[in-house]
Amino acid sequence: MEFNSFQATLTESLNSMWVGVTQFLPKLVGAVILFIIFYAIASTIRKLMSKTLEKIGLNQLFDKLNLSKSLYSVGIKSPPAALFAKIIFYLIMLGALIVCSDVLQLDKVSAAITSFINYIPNIIGAAFILFLAQMAGTFIREALEATSEHLNFDYGKVIGGALYALIFVIGIVLAFGQLQIETKLLSNVIQILLLTAGASLGISLGLGTKNVSNKIISGVYAREDFKVGDTVSFNDISGEVISVGSVTTKLKKVNGEIISVPNNTLLENIVSCKKR
Repeated sequence: MEFNSFQATLTESLNSMWVGVTQFLPKLVGAVILFIIFYAIASTIRKLMSKTLEKIGLNQLFDKLNLSKSLYSVGIKSPPAALFAKIIFYLIMLGALIVCSDVLQLDKVSAAITSFINYIPNIIGAAFILFLAQMAGTFIREALEATSEHLNFDYGKVIGGALYALIFVIGIVLAFGQLQIETKLLSNVIQILLLTAGASLGISLGLGTKNVSNKIISGVYAREDFKVGDTVSFNDISGEVISVGSVTTKLKKVNGEIISVPNNTLLENIVSCKKR
């Protein structure tokens, strides 16, 4: 009796499993066929869109606006036309996954993918914020470097790099907010770091590097008054200007000796200057 009961239970379980498999297989085959169809459609749209955007000059437009360089700097090496086409491709394939999940009656999987799709605008917004921050930081850094090179200011690259980092960090905080990630702690940490850096810089400029700061500021005015080739004389010193730096001006004396004179010394003394 017990053996017959066990046999009947086993047979019923196997039959139930077989029925489940036979009912699931057609759905699986249908889902696979739908996925292949969606993949073919998405691939075709991707190719057509990439070629169309390339023909209408999207890549050239990004090059003229210097946006391609910004994309490359954040790790995106694909041309803009191919990039937009790729985004459309993945969006279509996400839709395909939802359809296939519905066919297979995988409600939780379908709900998870739907939630992710609804979250995509936040991701795009965060990426756009980072892109703008990177562009703004790069523009300011390059402008400072060009200006400092024109003015022969030695610390332009350092200041430009610091401002670039600051702008990018602010962009990260804003991007986290767009992603609805709690940024209160991160914002507090950044504020503390900025206050500490500002206080340290203020103390440094007020105490330890007061003289150097004075020389740097004096260098801005010295470059306006003295040019390479001019002959300057002050006190018992006379020589030809061979360079005007951020901190010191180099003079070549009559005997060929080269001396460095602090810029603030030139401005604080009565100097005669003979233009070349």
